[in-house]
Amino acid sequence: MTNAEFDLAEQFALYTRKNCFITGKAGTGKTTLLKRIVGETQKNAVVVAPTGVAAINAGGVTIHSMFGLPLTCFLPTDDFVHQKPATNRRELLEHHMHFRKDKLRVFQELELLIIDEVSMVRSDVLDAVDFVLRTVRRNRKPFGDVQVLLFGDMHQLPPVAKEPEWGLMKSYYRSPYFFDSLVWPQLDAAEIELKTIYRQSDARFLTLLSHIRERRMDAEDFERLRERYNPGFNGAREGYVLLSTHNYRADSVNESELARLPGRLSSFEAEIEGEFPENMYPCDRLLRLKVGAQVMFIRNDTEQGRYYNGKQAEVKGIDGDRITVTFSDSGRDYLLRREKWENVEYSIDEETGELVRDEIGFFSQLPLRLAWAITIHKSQGLTFDRVIVDAGRSFAAGQVYVALSRCRSLEGIVLHSLITPAVLHDDQRISEFSSSNKRTENLQESLVLEKRQYARYLLLRLFTFSSLQQHLPAWLELINKKDIPDKDGALALHARISGQLDEISSTAGRFQNQLQRIMAAMEKDPAHLALLRERCAKAIEHFTGRIATGIIDPVTDHINLLAYKKKMKRYLHQVQLVQNACWAKIEQLYKARFMDEQLYSGGVVHKREDSHRVVSSATSGRKEKGGTYRDTLALHRQGKSMDEIASIRGLTLSTIIDHVSRLILQGEIEVRDILPAETINAIMAFLKEQDKGNAGLTEIRIALDNRYEFADIKLVRSHFQRVAVKNPEAGKSAFAAE
Repeated sequence: MTNAEFDLAEQFALYTRKNCFITGKAGTGKTTLLKRIVGETQKNAVVVAPTGVAAINAGGVTIHSMFGLPLTCFLPTDDFVHQKPATNRRELLEHHMHFRKDKLRVFQELELLIIDEVSMVRSDVLDAVDFVLRTVRRNRKPFGDVQVLLFGDMHQLPPVAKEPEWGLMKSYYRSPYFFDSLVWPQLDAAEIELKTIYRQSDARFLTLLSHIRERRMDAEDFERLRERYNPGFNGAREGYVLLSTHNYRADSVNESELARLPGRLSSFEAEIEGEFPENMYPCDRLLRLKVGAQVMFIRNDTEQGRYYNGKQAEVKGIDGDRITVTFSDSGRDYLLRREKWENVEYSIDEETGELVRDEIGFFSQLPLRLAWAITIHKSQGLTFDRVIVDAGRSFAAGQVYVALSRCRSLEGIVLHSLITPAVLHDDQRISEFSSSNKRTENLQESLVLEKRQYARYLLLRLFTFSSLQQHLPAWLELINKKDIPDKDGALALHARISGQLDEISSTAGRFQNQLQRIMAAMEKDPAHLALLRERCAKAIEHFTGRIATGIIDPVTDHINLLAYKKKMKRYLHQVQLVQNACWAKIEQLYKARFMDEQLYSGGVVHKREDSHRVVSSATSGRKEKGGTYRDTLALHRQGKSMDEIASIRGLTLSTIIDHVSRLILQGEIEVRDILPAETINAIMAFLKEQDKGNAGLTEIRIALDNRYEFADIKLVRSHFQRVAVKNPEAGKSAFAAE
């Protein structure tokens, strides 16, 4: 089943630089789309969210930790702030923006910023992020010219702006909502609303939910809800989940129901290593269970698809650390195993220049929580068949809608408190934003234009060589500080390399001007495309040759000369960063594409040698940041299986599968080295015949009658995307030729 808005949003995210606000009612697949974009994008992307749990669920980090923001509110002014809690621009710059070099590199290389649950992001927080990025990137455009995707539904949970923060903020902001930030009007973001609802199918219930969401309920709507009112109903024995507005109420119900069960109470302590703050815990650190306990899963089974976030079950047996549950919907038993949640930070891989996620801590626990009751806030994103809603004390706009939209049907809802007009908070600013933000532009036409502009942007950036110069100042500083052999020779080499790069950049600047003229001519005469490809191919040959012979060769000789000298590790590491940046640029030039076609078709003359890579963790005595993909690749080349790599590296199998999938997409690993030919051929044939190269894993697996594992499909899909970009026969012939 196709989803036009879903596909449109994905295309904007992957193949343009257009800022987008991606919204939609509950159950329209916003989280699924976000994760798909993260998995497919070739951009240096960062995912942030307003809360720790939301960040963990989205696979990212909190906004405050990513950008070093204080917990005080941000005032977009340089004027002195007399009252606290507040921080102005000057204080943010002087007291909080002291970033390490590696964090600055992340900001400088950042291409795509994804903000999840944006309905809960305050206007001042969005402006603070904008200020940080403009400042550190030295770019006056919104967010320092980083593409921004905002995910969320303004009719769900709102931002928190209590006194005295709002008392200070209201002098600068019309409301706490993100769309009243100063930067929002400057973004010119396209709004894409996902419209296909997967959670519910009953048209009358969908209409009721729509009326609640948009605060336009009539007497008939209230009467339909009154029919679900049963304040004395206790559905604990029938699989109902109580949704409450407050933590204490949900905790009290769970504790009470657990105590009513006979049998021994068993406790399971989470394993926590490294950095994993308490506000990011995805579930209880100490999970207490009994046989018969009603539980729900709190994450998806990405490997086998046996359970999903919100799936209900009952504890059937406890034998030490072995816990068996029975799924409520199918009656099938499942032996639980602990899951691992990673806390990450972002860094730049020094060899490839790509932004990577580094694990800095993890939380390992059974992926369960007691499920007799849960807060409405924590239920966001979950789906239930039966719920009891206690929203009589609803204190935040959107909570009633979030609660009712968790259920698949109106018949599955029981109300402990009446839903009255007083409970449905109506915020006029949301209504005004929703009506004013509707655009008349044709997004399909805009997509074509934005794709063309993005392709040209990438082409011009391809022939920008500033990344090769970024390590030169630190290299020069070490030459002057350290007692190295032939210091004068090292200084002369540094000057020579610096001069070479200046010449390369000057030549590239002239070539970029030529490209712009050719691309302008292409607007009138598409035949100029052939000329552009011809000029680019020659330029790639020219620049790769100059970098290899003019920079890499003399730098390599310098490294070899000092390789066995004592106390040279730090110095050699810095020199090799220059070398690696050059190799990364050469590889980027050779692999470059324009309008879905390879620019350079000649032979690869200059190849990176493994012996010239950055000093490894074994010799440097510390783990090198950004090496996570390289470590997986190195173990694969040693003949290790994915299970063995996961065990050796202490990572989950799903993480290693993600690594291998990306390495296949980049051409570093061949899928035939992982999977049998018959599996590859069967999946490849389906992807080619059905044109499903960009389809989701679940869709592909169902279409193939569940005969293949998700991991197999993921790896073959990456292979298909690499070899079957333009030629319809490529997916079949490329593998058959192997």
